[in-house]
Amino acid sequence: MKPKALIKWINEVKDGETSQFNICLSVFNGSSKPISIKKIWLNNFPAIDFPLVLVSDEDSEIYSDDLPINVDPFKSIKFVVAFQYVTPELLQRKRLIKLVYDSNKTVIADTDSPNVNIDSREMIRRLNAYRLKKK
Repeated sequence: MKPKALIKWINEVKDGETSQFNICLSVFNGSSKPISIKKIWLNNFPAIDFPLVLVSDEDSEIYSDDLPINVDPFKSIKFVVAFQYVTPELLQRKRLIKLVYDSNKTVIADTDSPNVNIDSREMIRRLNAYRLKKK
């Protein structure tokens, strides 16, 4: 059974000519075997495969998740990945998020809501809740 991937939210941080996209994904592995997500693409832009600081405050820092991401059989996992230096002209068409797992198998992420774009304040609120759940 192919895994199912959902886009939970997307946050765009503009930096001059380019943007950084922080994207929260939920992946369910309905297979009896574990999977390992090795690459994630936003159109032609690869996700950063190492932890990247998303939020830093006086209490702590919150990082994006690093690749690969392992998902046990019949389990789901929620994680945040970042895409840096994304140019707007390459995002004119629909945003396509593709996950590559195991032996170059792919799955396209669906969205669970028509409005997945959130601002930075909402991203910080959700990341703080996410951080508390991971402890």
